[in-house]
Order: sequence, then structure tokens, then C-alpha cells
Amino acid sequence: REGLAVFLKTEDLKKEIELADKDIEAYYQDNLAQFTNPETIKAGRIWLPFADRDKAQAEAEAKSVLERLGKGEDFAALAKAFSKDAKAADGGDYGLYDWRSLPQPELDEINKLSAGQLSGLITETDGIAIVRVAEKSAPTTTTLEQAKPQIRTILLDQKAREELAEA
Repeated sequence: REGLAVFLKTEDLKKEIELADKDIEAYYQDNLAQFTNPETIKAGRIWLPFADRDKAQAEAEAKSVLERLGKGEDFAALAKAFSKDAKAADGGDYGLYDWRSLPQPELDEINKLSAGQLSGLITETDGIAIVRVAEKSAPTTTTLEQAKPQIRTILLDQKAREELAEA
């Protein structure tokens, strides 16, 4: 039996490949979503359930907490003292992503608020929530100039694989 093996290094192939600026620009335009960073929101919540008390008591406590927040008291301290959910010990901080698991009425309110803003009382079937947006940043897009090195690497890898497949 006889055999022949040919080993081609993709790094060597990449050195021979020439990329035009128009190829990089075309890739950028065709894949713009890949270079768009979504809006970021950091949110928190204080949750006062109806479970172990009268609804009127929970509403009175929620109004009191909201008043205190309005006077400038610390959200995290009040969340630790009054909130009754999994994030209470963390000062009601749901971070950049966990808040997305909250009920729809709270999500709607969070999406309406600006950074530093506080909701009113959000009454739900099983309790009352107060949400706060700590940070909010608009979506951003990486510029073509910033993306060029990344695009160059992607295109060189693609072209090297294509040449290897043809060999």
C-alpha cells in the first residue's frame, strides 16, 4: 500500500490571501446585527407579597416604602428590610439580566423608566412591586473602523478554508 499525505497550514494560506476594503465593508453591511450591542438595563425590585397578610396591610407598607424612597432613602437598604423575594438580601438588585424573568407588568414598567427612575406601586395578583432602573444605556454599534480587524480575521479564515476545500 502506498499513501500520500499533504499538510497545508492555513496560516501560510492566509499570508497569500489579499482582501480588498470593499470585501470588508460588504461583510460589515451584510452582518451589521453582529456589530450591534443591545440596550443594557440594570434594575432592582422591592417585592411585598400578600401571602401572609391582609392586602390592605401590604398596600400600606408599600406606600410607606415608596414614600421613603421618594425622600431619598437608599433603595438597597429598604429592599433588604422590606422585600420578600430571592434578591432581597442583595438589596433587590436584579442586575443586567435577571430582571428579565420578572412578571410582565414589572418588565413593562422597567422598559419605560430612565436610569435612576423609580416606578410607582405595581399591584399584581399576589403582591406589590416597586422597581427601579439603576442604569440604562442605549444600543450601540461598533464602527467599521473598530470592526475591521475582526472582519479581516473572519474573512481570511473563510477564504483559507475555501482554498483548502478546493485543493
